[in-house]
Amino acid sequence: MKKITLLVAFLCTSLFVFSQSGNTLPEAINTVDNNQNSLASAFNGLNASSLTPYCFGSGLDPKIDLFYKNTIETDHDIITFNMTSQIGVIARIYFQISRAIGGDENNLVEVVCDYYDINTVPLGGSMDIELPSITYTNGIVNPNDVYFIRIFRPTDQVGVDLDQTTVDAILSNTTLNMNSFDSSTLSLTSYNIDTLNSIVTENSIKIINNQSFKNFKIYSIDGKLIKENSQNNFINNIDISTFNRGIYILHLENNESSKVIKFLKQ
Repeated sequence: MKKITLLVAFLCTSLFVFSQSGNTLPEAINTVDNNQNSLASAFNGLNASSLTPYCFGSGLDPKIDLFYKNTIETDHDIITFNMTSQIGVIARIYFQISRAIGGDENNLVEVVCDYYDINTVPLGGSMDIELPSITYTNGIVNPNDVYFIRIFRPTDQVGVDLDQTTVDAILSNTTLNMNSFDSSTLSLTSYNIDTLNSIVTENSIKIINNQSFKNFKIYSIDGKLIKENSQNNFINNIDISTFNRGIYILHLENNESSKVIKFLKQ
C-alpha cells in the first residue's frame, strides 16, 4: 500500500510540473517584469498545441509551440516584448502575441503575428515590440488583461525544420523579456531609439543621442563575448583600443529593449 501511495504522489507531482511547462495556453509560463527568461530546454517534452488561429496558416500548426504570459497590473498601461538570439546561424523564430481581455482566455484576440531572422552577419537576431501601437490596432492594454506570446520551435528561413542540435544551440542562446509598466513614470519627452547613432574611431565607439542604454556587450563575429559593462549613466563612449582589427557586434541593452550595432575595428 505504501508503494502505491508513493507512486500516486510521484505521478501527481509529475503532472503538476508538466502543467507549468507552457505546453498550451492554459499552462503558459508566467513572466515577471524586468526578469529575463532563457529558452534553453524550454521546448523539451512539449507537443504542438494546435491553437487557432494558426497565425501563419496550417503549415505551422503541426510545429511545437511554447506559451508565456504577463498579467497587466492595475496601474500599468504599456507592455513590451523583447526576444534576442545571440548566435551565428541561419534560422527564423515565428511568434504570435495575443490578448486575453480582462484575463478571460475564452475572449482571446490576436495582436501580432510575425517572426525574426537569425543570421551569421550581423550575428544573431532580435525583435522588440511595444504596445499599444498604431501598427497593431488590437494591442490595447488595460488592467487585468493577460498578454500571451506563443513561440514556435525555430526553423530555417523558409519554415523548414532544423536538426535538434541546431535548435538546442539556438534556444540556449535565446532570451525573452515581457514587461508591463506605468507610462506616467516615463519622461514627458519622447525618445525614439532609432535616433541613436554611433561613430567608430581608432580607439573608441562614440554613442550619440543615447537616452536609454546603460549596459553593453561586445561580441566577436563568431559569437565570443569580448567585453561587457554596466554603469549608472547612459553610455556615450566605449574604449576599444585593445581590440584586434576585425568585425564586432555591439549590443546596447536595458530591461525593456536592445539595439545591435555591427562595427569594424581598423
